[in-house]
Formats: sequence, C-alpha cells, structure tokens
Amino acid sequence: MSDEDGLICGFRVGPDGAARPAAVEDAVDPQIAGEWTWLHFDVNGSHTSDWLKSTLKFDDALIDALTSEGARPRATVMSTGTLVVLRGVNLHPHSDPSDMISVRLWVQPNRIISTRFRRLLSVQAMRHRCEANDAPANVGQFIVDLNAGLIERMSGVINDLDEVIDLLEESDSTITVYDLRRRLVAVRQKIVPLRRFISPQRDALSQMLSARVTWLDEWQRGQIREAADRLTRYVEELDAMREKAAIIQDTVATLMAEQMNRTMLILSIVAAIFLPLGLLTGLLGINVAGMPGAETKSAFWIVVALMVGLTVFEVWLFRKLGLIGPRPKQPR
Repeated sequence: MSDEDGLICGFRVGPDGAARPAAVEDAVDPQIAGEWTWLHFDVNGSHTSDWLKSTLKFDDALIDALTSEGARPRATVMSTGTLVVLRGVNLHPHSDPSDMISVRLWVQPNRIISTRFRRLLSVQAMRHRCEANDAPANVGQFIVDLNAGLIERMSGVINDLDEVIDLLEESDSTITVYDLRRRLVAVRQKIVPLRRFISPQRDALSQMLSARVTWLDEWQRGQIREAADRLTRYVEELDAMREKAAIIQDTVATLMAEQMNRTMLILSIVAAIFLPLGLLTGLLGINVAGMPGAETKSAFWIVVALMVGLTVFEVWLFRKLGLIGPRPKQPR
C-alpha cells in the first residue's frame, strides 16, 4: 500500500523498542509474543476507507469515526477495542495554534490504527522515535507518550496567551483603546477553541481510566491520571483568562463610552456657542429695507463687538455650569 493510497507509516515494535517497517497486512498476521503494531493512515488517501473495511474488517460505524473530520476528543470502549480521539495545538509555521488538529486511534492490546487529516507534530515525533528504534515498548506506553507530547505543546501556547492577557491588563496610555480592543478580540478568539477541545480531552482521559482498559498497567494509569489533572489546570487557566478578558472588555467599553461622551459634549458646546451667533448673522443678512445700521460705517464693528461679547458670556456661563473647564466643587 503506497503513501498515495493512505498509509503514512507502519511499524512492528518489539518489547525492547526496536521497530521495523510494517504494511497493512502485518496488522492482520499473528503477532510474535511481546510485539505490537502501529499503522498510521492519511484519511485523504483515496483507498483508506476501503483498506480499513476490506483488510482490517472494520465496520461502517468505526470507519466513520476514524475518518470524520470534525471529531471531538473522546474515548469509547467497545467489545473489540477502544476508540480514542485526541487533539493537539497547531504549531506549523504561519498557522493558528488554536486551530487544533485531531488524531483518531483504534487501540487494541497489540495493535494501534491511527488516522489524520493534517500532520500533527506529536505524531511525527512518535514516528521518528520508531524510526530510531526508540519506540514505546507497548500500546499503553504509546498512548501515554503521545498524550504527554500533546499536553507539553499545549503548555507553551497557553502560557503565551496568559502573558498576552497580563500585558493587556497592564497596558498604559501609550496604547489606544481601539488597539486594545483589537488585541483583546484576537486573544479571545484563541481562548474559545482551546477551551472547547481541551475540556473534552480531559474527560476522554478520565473515561480511559474509569473503563479499566487492559492495555494500561498501573504505572501508565498514574501517568494518564496526572495528564488529566494537568488538562484540568489548563481548563481552569483558560477560564481565568476568559474572565480577565471579559473584565478588560468591560473596561474598554467604559473607556470608549467616556470618549464618545466627551466628544459629544464638545460638539454640543460648540453648537451651543455658535447657535446664537448663527441666528444673529442670519437675521442681519436678510435683504429687506429698514435694516438698522445699514447707513452707519461703524455698524459692522459694533456687531462684531456684540458677537465677541456674546461668545465671552457664553463661555463664562458654561464654565459656571461646569460644562467646560474644571468642575465646581460639590458642597459637602
């Protein structure tokens, strides 16, 4: 089976971690005692579903679970194996880390069948370990190590988001309100999808523990339990970041409202100052007979002086009312 047909890599692993290449047929052949097989498929391959059905004898429901694109993290124990769906952050160049990538695994005591739509660095690291003859000794250790790699990469992304939130909280007057709002929206758009997938991934690990699957020993159960606790802390940190972002958003909305109110007040004061001046100039501009001062040379300057005096009076009145300048002290 070629890469174009869907098989990305396959390994038969011995108890000492030594791995040799495997084909699809090797997953069907009887295993040597202590060996286990890992086959990793690309769902975009044209014959992946056919091979899963014809060669591995998977039913339609299992094939659909292994090839569905929008799968959420879960662990479902069936009579013949365990379906595990996990997600990891997207750390590919020029990609959004919150666009989490899924990997689907069909886990049996001596076999793992995994599928993916996009490359995931944690799975790539596991492949490189197998190629270097440093593969996990058994199926349970594979799940433990894969999950540890996924969680470790989440840690850096979540810490970066937390630092951004702290910087936004401590932002000074050098950043505008509109720029602050733009950065805040970008951070919240990353928090939401991370929270959406990390929480069910924690539940999936808890389901593996409660199901008492046979391919996990006691030490590996402890590692899975520790990983679930770590994901719980991540969920709590994301919830705290979301609450901080909501508080910052309220502050931004208040600042924007205050800026709008100040702007509207200034416009209203300007309009109030020029309204009587406009009325006066409009009245003097009517082209009818009997306009007083029309024959007096100094009438223009008298009108200008009256308008200046009226402007000074209005400014004094607005200051007296506390609309401009320092507000008057309130009586105790």
